[in-house]
Amino acid sequence: MVESVIEGAPLSARQHHEAFENETCLLEHVPIIGYQRYIEAVANGLVPEAHTDAYEFHYIVRGDLDWWAEDKACRVKPGMVFMTRPGEMHGSSDTFFQPTELYWFQLRVPKSKSMAGLTSTETNFLRQRLGSLTERLFSASNQIRPAFECILDEHRFPSSSSPIIARAGLHQLIGFLIRDHDMYIGSQQKSTPLSSQIQSAVDLISNSFAEPPPIDTVANEVCMSPGHFRARFRRETGFSPYEFLTRCRIDKAKDMLLNDRWSVTDVAFRLGYSSSQNFASAFKRQTGMTPTEFRGNCKASSPHGKERGGGNGRE
Repeated sequence: MVESVIEGAPLSARQHHEAFENETCLLEHVPIIGYQRYIEAVANGLVPEAHTDAYEFHYIVRGDLDWWAEDKACRVKPGMVFMTRPGEMHGSSDTFFQPTELYWFQLRVPKSKSMAGLTSTETNFLRQRLGSLTERLFSASNQIRPAFECILDEHRFPSSSSPIIARAGLHQLIGFLIRDHDMYIGSQQKSTPLSSQIQSAVDLISNSFAEPPPIDTVANEVCMSPGHFRARFRRETGFSPYEFLTRCRIDKAKDMLLNDRWSVTDVAFRLGYSSSQNFASAFKRQTGMTPTEFRGNCKASSPHGKERGGGNGRE
């Protein structure tokens, strides 16, 4: 297992990473499976890569990620699955891993022989169904996380029966993913719309992040108690109101830092921070870099996301 290390650098206590691959993986057709939880951003992003003979699935639990695949940019939100097919180039649009929690695995389906534990008919069905997946992003059901945890627990605490249990868990996970994809297609919805109350709150926060109103005021504006509003906001958006406000500010800051006319202090005050130090601390928590480092990296790299990748958060 590779744990709490990225590109040879140890992670902090607020950055957890574990992966099972090669001889540490129990599953013949899974090159790697893992889990990561970053409360603070990690400077190295998802390096541009393609897996010649493997599908890859990421399930996002918390946070959202700006990734790309082939020539299309994707914002992967909580509760979504991000899928890449064999041979497809993909990576992160930023040079850092944003605060997030996610699971992922790669799957190799043999071209001729049967997969371990499946008949030839079942393997052919699986091969055809995976090949017919049309949506790169789709909503995940509440069975996906327990299925991942079942497989990972057998890797974390292996026993003589672990390969059998992990293999059964893999078949279950693949079935859930295919079914979730089909249900997503059938729903004819590319994203789950926010309720009118939470959408109003999102608009209010997004349009006033330089001078944000108190949360109690926002809750009152949408006719909710503060406690109920916080719970509803997190359930529908994946963020607390404060986390969402911070995301708005940092997204705007990244745009402003691309323009040399704004100093870091100018950006800080225009976004409502009381000092450039507070702004720099918040920016680094979200991106893994100071505003000055971010500006320097953007100048030194190509404007195209495919050429801006840092290290791979899973290597």
